[in-house]
Amino acid sequence: RSSDLEEKQRDVSPDSVCLEDIDLEDLNGQSESDPKMKLTKDGSPVFTGTIEVYMMLVRPIHVLQATPGAGTSGRGRLQRCQSFFIPDDTVKKLFIDSNTTTSDVIRLLLEKFQISDSPVKFALYESRVSKLKTGGRKLSDGEKPLVLKLLWKADKEDAQCYCLRDHTEPFIDWNSFAVAELLNFLKMLEREETRHLEKVDN
Repeated sequence: RSSDLEEKQRDVSPDSVCLEDIDLEDLNGQSESDPKMKLTKDGSPVFTGTIEVYMMLVRPIHVLQATPGAGTSGRGRLQRCQSFFIPDDTVKKLFIDSNTTTSDVIRLLLEKFQISDSPVKFALYESRVSKLKTGGRKLSDGEKPLVLKLLWKADKEDAQCYCLRDHTEPFIDWNSFAVAELLNFLKMLEREETRHLEKVDN
């Protein structure tokens, strides 16, 4: 079955791409990313650059926040967990290098948003902007997103991109969720059902 992106997972490493055959200046001209991709100064076959990740999360995320008046000391500080829904199409830029793996990217995103949820609850996909909510290929833990970006073909009308989604494959380990998370998930489903019924009625 053909698709815009290969469904078969592949392992991409810096060694699989010959940097001498890659014109980073030309690639940078095709991308609006800033800062641009560039080789490291130590001469090693490693380059740095930015990737943009669309946060396409359905479930609420959880953030630990210090309780007001708990003091400034990190040790013993009281914290409370708050749940939030990240707005659709929220985009986060990450500055990484060609050794950064999919697992690293997920951890960096959770740190940027101060999300306390386990990284195993999320998955990184490569997709096209027009198919953010439905299409795409799930990246394996060891793939290198910045190296993979070199293999993308320039398409200004329907560019390729990365998106972070809730990890629902192959099975959801419901035991890894707290009761509060499960209740929020049920509320979310109820809201989606209400919206769907309203569209049908209209």
